[in-house]
Order: sequence, then C-alpha cells, then structure tokens
Amino acid sequence: MLAKLIKYEFKATARVFLPAYLALLLVTVLGKVLLSIPPVQQLLNGAVAGIFVVIYTLFIIGVLFLTFFISVQRFYRNLLGDEGYLMHTLPVKPSTHIWAKLITSSVWYVASGVLVVAAILLLAMNMESYRKLPEFIALFFEAMGRLGIHGWLLVVEVVVLILIEILSSILMFYVSMGIGQLFGKQKLLGSILAYIGLTFVLQIVAVVGMVIVVAVGADVFASSSQLEIMLESISSKEPLMILHGIFLTALGINVVWGVGCFLGTRYLLAKKLNLE
Repeated sequence: MLAKLIKYEFKATARVFLPAYLALLLVTVLGKVLLSIPPVQQLLNGAVAGIFVVIYTLFIIGVLFLTFFISVQRFYRNLLGDEGYLMHTLPVKPSTHIWAKLITSSVWYVASGVLVVAAILLLAMNMESYRKLPEFIALFFEAMGRLGIHGWLLVVEVVVLILIEILSSILMFYVSMGIGQLFGKQKLLGSILAYIGLTFVLQIVAVVGMVIVVAVGADVFASSSQLEIMLESISSKEPLMILHGIFLTALGINVVWGVGCFLGTRYLLAKKLNLE
C-alpha cells in the first residue's frame, strides 16, 4: 500500500513541479544564450543585467518556496484537511501515510536543490570553467589529503548530513501541523507557534551539543604540557577529530530529532486527530 500511496503522491505533485522545473531551465538556457552573444553582453552591462538577475533570482526563490509549500500543503490537505475524512478511512496505518508524504517530499526537495545548483552553475560558468572543473576537484581532494582529511569521506558525510537534515526538517513541519490541528479553528496559528517552539528547543539542543564537542576538543589541546607537543597535536588528527565530532553530533541530533518528530506525528494522527 505504501508503494501505491507514493505513486499517487508523485503523480499529484509532478503536475506542479515539472512545469516549474521546465520554466527554470528555459530561463537559464535563454540567459546563457543571451550572455554568449557579444552585443547582448554589452547591453546587459547596464540596467538590463540587473533586471535579468532579479527575475532569475525570483525564479530560483519561487522553485524553492514551491517545494516547501507543496510539501506542507499535501500533508495538511490530505491528512488534516477536508480530504482527511477520506484518507483516514483507507486501510492504512498513520505511519504509512507519513512515510508516503515524507519520501515524496524528500525526493522533490533533493530534485529542487540539485536543479537550482545546476542551473546557477550552467548560467555562471563558461567553457573555460568547465575545462578547469576536473582540475579544481583534483586540487580540492589533494588539499584535503594534505590536511589528513579523506576527501570522499568528507563528501559522503556532508551528503548524508544534508539528507538527514531534509528528512528532519520535513518531519518537524509535520509534527507542528499535527500539534496545530489540536487548536481547533486556530490550526494555522497553532502550527506556527508549535514550529517556533520546536525550533527554539532544537537550537538549544544543537548549541549544547556543539559546545560539548568543542569543549572536549579543547581539553585535548590543553592536555599538551609542552609547546612542541601542542603544535604537533594541532598539526595531527585532533582538529580533524573535532570536525568529525561536529559532523557526527549534528547527524545524531538530526536523527534523534527526526525520529521524535515522526513518532509525535504518528501519535497525533492515530490518537489526537481533529478534522473539524
């Protein structure tokens, strides 16, 4: 049943996202073509360039906001709004509904992010930049290697952290709406207040976690009694351990927070659902 719900979600949301993606790509290609023509380049040195940048920026902001809006709207309308009466009569557990929304939204978040980055690079980079890109990547990994950092490990950690952050953020929106629906006719206000409160708590937890990691790292440096030992310590793996610790702390906080938000949303949909 989960596969059917995901398929249904993709069909419903693709009708919105695909035209938006196509519009962004067309504007990007048009801008690239115009900027490649010398007379147009001279013309765009003035106010026209500023207008194009504003329009292009609005397109990018629009795509990103659309991703957020559709994610929130689909969850609220299907599970907490008028369509909730039908959706909750299906022989499906609340957790299945959550997974279907979460997986679909996450895919669109990633797709929107990749598309926006690719569009900006396509517009900003020229042929010389494309030729030098492999060299730049090689220099990056070489520099990381000199610092004792495994380049690919760093990339994997960053990608995993981004993905977990996306999942955790979406789930926090879901549980906020789940709390907000308990406010009766003031569901929107309740959802906003719940999100603000949860964000405040998350920030406190994150700050405390980072302070602990940095404090532990500082103790490592302070334990070196001689200057030579301290400098050798700094040039070795201790700073990298702190960086790795920060990544793991951020990852752990997001995983625990996401699981908590998921369980909270499931409980609210199963035990405290209010569709009035």
